[in-house]
Amino acid sequence: MVVLNQVFDIEKKLAGVDDREKLYRPLEKIKTAFDSDEMQFLIDDPIAQKYDITRTDVETTIVGSSHDNLKIVEVFKPIIKITSNGVSRVIQKGVVIASSTDNVESK
Repeated sequence: MVVLNQVFDIEKKLAGVDDREKLYRPLEKIKTAFDSDEMQFLIDDPIAQKYDITRTDVETTIVGSSHDNLKIVEVFKPIIKITSNGVSRVIQKGVVIASSTDNVESK
């Protein structure tokens, strides 16, 4: 999982780079190398997704004074899932910060 976390981190950092296409291809090859006929890995970036307390796939710190209309605003670790024989399960919870969309709109 360390390698998959590093791939996620590199992809995040590449978002601001102009000529990132040349670098995405090797990253995709690394991710594909983890897959096999029996199992596939998925790196799930939950940024901008709705958050509520029933989510079990992330460990969350809530910032701001309101806990209504929460949205994930920062991702430190992605959700990593593995699919095997048609069954998907989380093998790493995401570590995120959530904030009220009411707080974001008022800025």
